Amino acid sequence: MRLLSGSVVLAFMLTTAVQAQPQIGAGVCTNSTLSGIYYYLLSGDLLSGNQIYPYVELGKLVADGKGGVSGNSHASIGGSISAYTLAGTYSVQSSCTGNMMLSVNSQPSGSLTFQLISGGQGAIIAFSSPAGVVAGRAYRQTAGAGTIQCNTASLSGSYAYLLTGAVFQSGNGYYYSQAGSATGDGLGIMNATGMVNVNGTTLTTTGQGPYSVGSDCSGTASVKNQNGTANYFIAVVEDGQALLFIESDSGYVVGSVAQPIFVTPQSAVVNAASFDSQALAPGEIFSIFGGSLPQSPASA
Repeated sequence: MRLLSGSVVLAFMLTTAVQAQPQIGAGVCTNSTLSGIYYYLLSGDLLSGNQIYPYVELGKLVADGKGGVSGNSHASIGGSISAYTLAGTYSVQSSCTGNMMLSVNSQPSGSLTFQLISGGQGAIIAFSSPAGVVAGRAYRQTAGAGTIQCNTASLSGSYAYLLTGAVFQSGNGYYYSQAGSATGDGLGIMNATGMVNVNGTTLTTTGQGPYSVGSDCSGTASVKNQNGTANYFIAVVEDGQALLFIESDSGYVVGSVAQPIFVTPQSAVVNAASFDSQALAPGEIFSIFGGSLPQSPASA
């Protein structure tokens, strides 16, 4: 028997290893891939005449899986807050890219392009318009099939946030950022602490205030600190894995995506076989992940 040379053996091993690699992310998309309730956060700049206005928007879109969409949003344009109703159509290509034609307050607004991600659990969005540069991301309300019913208890635990944007005071615009954490008690009281930076001047703030979450997972929050009261529109998405919010006070163009500091209960209790938090049913075996758990087996 003739032995293979070292180079041939190496080439054979490499070829075998490449062929053994599993394919990641196979499949195609259709209009049905975009289905359910989504919340999105957009930011950028709008152009009107020779003026450029900073922009942030938090909105809700309900996709029917057949090419129809409706919803509503709140946006701050140069610090002026407005509410909008949305309606339109969309199409999704097999490559999971798509486009959407929207009417805002029953007036044609133009088109936006999007790229679906995570099998339709979210989307990266960009507006195609010479009137501005606006982009952002959409998040599905829940990872499970259909929709869920939220309430104030759906916002529970600590979230880390980074607010960025602009604030307008006495006719002047200033760069703005705030980094910190906000904790909801599940009963409607939120505590927050953060470091605020307005045009280079920093201040540490600590505050508290009420919040509420409606059945569609959107809501409002207010935090009173030594500088006054800040009010927000909020949305709980991805089963509590993210919190979207924009400031609703006049003069502010500020938005953020906040992430849980600790694992939420929805992710800590999972299917024992798939580790999927959405694949639980009565009578199933499940696994619990967390800290300070016993190191030895126990029975109930």
